[in-house]
Amino acid sequence: MLGALFILATSALWLPVAAMLWLAYDWNLLAALVASFFGVEAVFALLFGAWYLKYTTSLRRAHCGQLQALR
Repeated sequence: MLGALFILATSALWLPVAAMLWLAYDWNLLAALVASFFGVEAVFALLFGAWYLKYTTSLRRAHCGQLQALR
């Protein structure tokens, strides 16, 4: 279950949907829509994918800021 969740969350097919969730900020409506089409496992996968995208984006921003501060 957890392995399948990780594969779904990190697959290239789910990243655009996770980005849509990340940008939309209407978690309840989108989670309900996804749950009705794909099931509860997909909702958790999408939420994890959205968190992963936000986390890696913030890490990249922080890293770029550190590089600019060194210049």
